[in-house]
Amino acid sequence: MRLHLTRGVALGTAVIAAGAIAGVALAGENAPPNLSTPSSGGKATSVPSELSSAFAILRRARQSSDTLSTAAAAGVETAGGVSEHYGINASLARFAGSADGTAIWLVPGSTGSCVATDTAGGTCGSNDLVSQRGALLALVPTSGGPATVYGIVPDNASVTATDAAGTQSSIPLSGNAFSVSGASAVSFTIHTASGDITHTLPSGRPAPTPPAG
Repeated sequence: MRLHLTRGVALGTAVIAAGAIAGVALAGENAPPNLSTPSSGGKATSVPSELSSAFAILRRARQSSDTLSTAAAAGVETAGGVSEHYGINASLARFAGSADGTAIWLVPGSTGSCVATDTAGGTCGSNDLVSQRGALLALVPTSGGPATVYGIVPDNASVTATDAAGTQSSIPLSGNAFSVSGASAVSFTIHTASGDITHTLPSGRPAPTPPAG
């Protein structure tokens, strides 16, 4: 399922989520790409400059925390599909931070990058959008309840949330990562050097009605 939020978001090509959670890609690209088409740049052998200039974590040496967990790797190390379309290279991954107990990695590719998490799946999109606006993944419980958005933002960006009464509050960052829940916010704004981008959180799905009798 794809939701287009206010003014668009940097990611939204492919979502990997399981169990009682439905992954919702927050899309910023005008049209879904053809994932069967391999990246024109092949598999990345180094981090593209547009990404490394936006994320200091991609300029530092690799650390043990940069190794993807088994769950995170499952979504970005598969042959073909989104990995091949964007030229993803898991050996270039960097740990971006931990938000709401969920570890989040940024995984570069030659033409696109993925956000991979250890509990909530992941999503991928083009490098130009990721470097300018960051990357987002929304998860909506299939059994009902508020959505949660996990995100990565470029260096020096900040995020604010707005609740139903219109009150704004700052969302703390863990490195480059953050999360925001529909239980406490109706929208959130990412403030970057290229401008402010406001997104409305997906509405929570109603809980399914038990069968009669």
